[in-house]
Amino acid sequence: MDKYIPTVVGVRYGRTYGVMLVELDNCPKCGKYMVSPEGNRWASPFPIYNEYAFDSQIKAAGWVEKSHVKIDDHVICQECASSGRADFECSLCRKRYPSDQVQESFGDPPEFLCQSCYRTVPAKDWESKVEKLKNSHRYDFE
Repeated sequence: MDKYIPTVVGVRYGRTYGVMLVELDNCPKCGKYMVSPEGNRWASPFPIYNEYAFDSQIKAAGWVEKSHVKIDDHVICQECASSGRADFECSLCRKRYPSDQVQESFGDPPEFLCQSCYRTVPAKDWESKVEKLKNSHRYDFE
């Protein structure tokens, strides 16, 4: 792999297609290979309107999309994040909840606020905690 050279595979639908390497990670919860989402689908190098679209390709390979959710300092896949297979500790009530109960997250490594607190804590207390978390994590991505 030291001298891997991307190659052109062929032409279809009036467009030329090639093969490149992509970096894969393993989801610490389910063990599936994860691929980073390509972000802006309109600016993506992946086809949009045919069977070679990003979602179709990763599904055919048995891979999953990486989420933006970190649990215990490890990024998990979108499937695990949305199905609640992982858990997190809420920074406000200090209880643990399934990952599908994240209301907001801040920083890297992240701190989370849960949906239960969002629904039950007075707005003044919620906003105070949000401001504290924003301030404590404001330089995390610099």
